[in-house]
Amino acid sequence: MPETSEVTEPEPEPDFATESVYVGVNPALTLRAALMVTTHDPVPEQPAPDQPVKRDPAAGVAVRVTTVASSKLAAQVTPQLTPAGLEVTVPDPAPVFDTLSTQTGTKVAVTARAALIVTTQLPVPEQPEPDQPEKRDPAAGAAVSVTTVPEA
Repeated sequence: MPETSEVTEPEPEPDFATESVYVGVNPALTLRAALMVTTHDPVPEQPAPDQPVKRDPAAGVAVRVTTVASSKLAAQVTPQLTPAGLEVTVPDPAPVFDTLSTQTGTKVAVTARAALIVTTQLPVPEQPEPDQPEKRDPAAGAAVSVTTVPEA
């Protein structure tokens, strides 16, 4: 960083402290039924649709080429270059605060649940699986990797 005069104008306001205090009770009450029943009715028979025939993709070739730069040109370039001159902080920084937060009190959550919960599922009509096409092996492929390093 070039030599500069670091100045914050105008001077920040003096430090001051804030204090927050909470005192109280926060109850929450939830009531549930004494008996809960969940049922699932059967759905009508819906055979799955036939699947389209799978097709093999064409044979492929993979190529990777890596080029390494010969050298680094500069430590910093525009727009990262820091110009020489007066450094000023704009907008002004907020003043430093000391903060104290205190909470006292009781939070209560009461949940009354059912003594008995019954869940039932009725049988679903048989839904045959669709016919699947035969699987085929893909065609052979080739992979090539090339790395170029220039002379230093």
